Amino acid sequence: KTEDSTTAKNRVRIKFGPSGETDSGLEFGASIRADNAAGGNSGTSGSQYLSGSFGKISMGDQDGSTVTVGLGQSDVGGKSETSISASLGMGGFTGTIISSTNDNGPVVKAAGEKAATATSSYVAAVAEDKTPDTETMGFSLSYDINDLTITAYNKDVSTTGAKDKGYSGVGVSYDLGGMVAKAGVADVDGQSLMDFGVSFSF
Repeated sequence: KTEDSTTAKNRVRIKFGPSGETDSGLEFGASIRADNAAGGNSGTSGSQYLSGSFGKISMGDQDGSTVTVGLGQSDVGGKSETSISASLGMGGFTGTIISSTNDNGPVVKAAGEKAATATSSYVAAVAEDKTPDTETMGFSLSYDINDLTITAYNKDVSTTGAKDKGYSGVGVSYDLGGMVAKAGVADVDGQSLMDFGVSFSF
């Protein structure tokens, strides 16, 4: 059994979120944090969305913009990944499905083979894939009651050559006007986690 512990976290993040709307009422936008600018330039950070009467479709790093299936202040049980998600809201309920397939990228290394002529020699650089594929499937269901939001979620993570991991939990958030209080409890692959905190948006 993992020993119980309590920790405190605090952080400041600057986020840019341009948005727009077409004449037909179709909303679109993007979001990226300042500290993820390099990743956004290479296409590995940030997110984009399209929203209309059909619901909302988001693509990219979902945790980089909003907590899609995590809970609480420090995103209990959450995991940042490049993903695609879809959500649909009706009567105070919002359901979200998230899916991600990540090959984790090949490792480039210099091969040991050398070829030589009378005037030149070279070492071939080859890509060696030693990183296992990871697949994530999850869903969350939220219910809004005025300024109170209750969220429950479940997520399964499968990695090639490793044991599957499961995440589930429930959390609440309360909008106090400029400040949001959050609390969550989650089962993270058999380990129970709880957190509480507040967040400010300016």
